Amino acid sequence: MANPEFNSTIRPRFPIAGDGLSRRTALVLALGAMTVATTLAAILSRATLDDAYITFRYARHLAEGYGFGAWNHTGEHVEGYSSLLWMLLLAGAARLGVDVRIASKVLGIAAALIVIAALVWRRDDRPAFLAGLFLALYVPFLLYAASGMEAVAFTSFVTLALIGPAAWQPIIAPLLVAMRPEGALVTAVDVLALAWRRERPRWIVATAVAGGLTFAAIAVHRWVAYHALAPNTYYAKVAGGGIGHLKLGVVYVGGWMLAHLLVVAFLAIGAIAVWRARDRRGLTCLALLVAYILYVAGAGGDPPTAFPLWRQFVHVAPAWVLVAMTGLTSIVRHRPWRQVAAVVGLALAANLGVLLVQGRGGPRPGALDYVAWLASLSTPTTTISSSYGGALPFLVDAVHIDALGLNTPYIARHGTFDPDGPQDSKTDMRWVVEQRPDIIEGYLSGKALLRGGNPDEIVGPLRRKMILEMVSSPRFQREYVFVRNAPYDRMDRAAFLRADFWETHPRRDMLDCVPVNQTALAVFAGR
Repeated sequence: MANPEFNSTIRPRFPIAGDGLSRRTALVLALGAMTVATTLAAILSRATLDDAYITFRYARHLAEGYGFGAWNHTGEHVEGYSSLLWMLLLAGAARLGVDVRIASKVLGIAAALIVIAALVWRRDDRPAFLAGLFLALYVPFLLYAASGMEAVAFTSFVTLALIGPAAWQPIIAPLLVAMRPEGALVTAVDVLALAWRRERPRWIVATAVAGGLTFAAIAVHRWVAYHALAPNTYYAKVAGGGIGHLKLGVVYVGGWMLAHLLVVAFLAIGAIAVWRARDRRGLTCLALLVAYILYVAGAGGDPPTAFPLWRQFVHVAPAWVLVAMTGLTSIVRHRPWRQVAAVVGLALAANLGVLLVQGRGGPRPGALDYVAWLASLSTPTTTISSSYGGALPFLVDAVHIDALGLNTPYIARHGTFDPDGPQDSKTDMRWVVEQRPDIIEGYLSGKALLRGGNPDEIVGPLRRKMILEMVSSPRFQREYVFVRNAPYDRMDRAAFLRADFWETHPRRDMLDCVPVNQTALAVFAGR
């Protein structure tokens, strides 16, 4: 028989500290939180993270009839998207004539409002109510809601898994699994939590079966469509990472904790409180957080230049925020307005912390101007190699080779990581050059190459392995030219054209080019 304490919705087991908020006061605070969140998300929506464009490209191609995994119109299909459900939603929007960029932001902001509403609706559940207020002010959460990515849509399902009624879980589980690969982990924790709370067996079984069947269906589709056991992103960013990725993952988790020192302090206090009270929701949140941290650390975390402000912790934000708010109400008692003020201060401190500790990443200023210039050189049959694998392939209609392997299976399977590089440093630029792309966006500094800088200045400190593989290739030295008048003032990425492509190009006279072996890169020949 179901435990009556938990059979409708998940609430803390111990009494909530503090006087109750009146219905009117709670409503005013809830509406204010959602208004602030909507306003901040709308402001942040002007920026779209580069990796969002990867899913946009797959969704558009699916809507146009090229099928699942069509990175290019022709050639090998690949699971380069990280969210099947998000891609399907955007493909549906594209099929209806809606711009996928607008659709992604509307869906993302709507998901953020669902998270906040689900939490602040529970005015008698003080940690949940305060968690909603916190997230309404928390910039990383709002940034990812407006970024074009699926992160906060996934967060909305995590929220409903943690606080929703047991009867909802058979619906939530398949949505979690289809939204992100990590959804299987959240679903497993959810099923165990349902059993621990002694919910009705039919909801436990239905949740496990629904999540399991969805996982199995996706696995079968992956094998049939792509002949792979895991998404291509796994092979590109995780497989073969070894101890180096574990170190990066530990640094990633440690950086988040450093940026959220006050939150972590309240999280520790909340963990003690829920343990002492044997609060099952709180302990479920802790179990999910610990499992997720172990997963993130093992996978290497995220490269901050591509995913700023700790995206992975946004995915499970309800888990750590609910426990932290439990800690806050254990310290700030019997004063609801003081609790609200403390939450506002805590959110602002967290926002300041993420900016001070990380402080960079996200969209590159001037990148779209550089992309527009590349588009002016391209046709649908032009082949372009780039490590800038999001906006460039989406905005430039051409055949694209992803130099980092996220959308190019050969590199994902056969490339190697840079031991001194970030999490997404797997490359094989010698193979790329052997494919003889018409255009290569080379990552190294075009400005330094123009002024004839020394080798270290030209190659730079980042992604050295990838750059050295390219510039030491005999074919690259022999067959490519450096474009001297590309818009390097807008984006400092050296552009190279295959010599015969340049010589027959309609805009040849407008392109100031010089053979690679006549530039400062000649020093790398034969290395």
